[in-house]
Amino acid sequence: MKTRFNSFEEIDQRLKILQLQRSIRKEMLLFHSRKMTNALMPKNWLKTFDNVIYGAAFSWIVNRFLKRGKNIGTAAS
Repeated sequence: MKTRFNSFEEIDQRLKILQLQRSIRKEMLLFHSRKMTNALMPKNWLKTFDNVIYGAAFSWIVNRFLKRGKNIGTAAS
């Protein structure tokens, strides 16, 4: 992508914008790396495991009720 600039001020402004965008992306990367490091710490494994188990159990229960509802609906017809 070629951009035409009409003055050095436009070039300076574009460079400042690019520098700010780069800084923002760098901070976001650092934030996500800290968050990931924290999630991978052994003390947080149990919490993550519990969330997975609860989610799977809830999904299983909902599916059971939905299947039971279908069977009741077809038996009544």
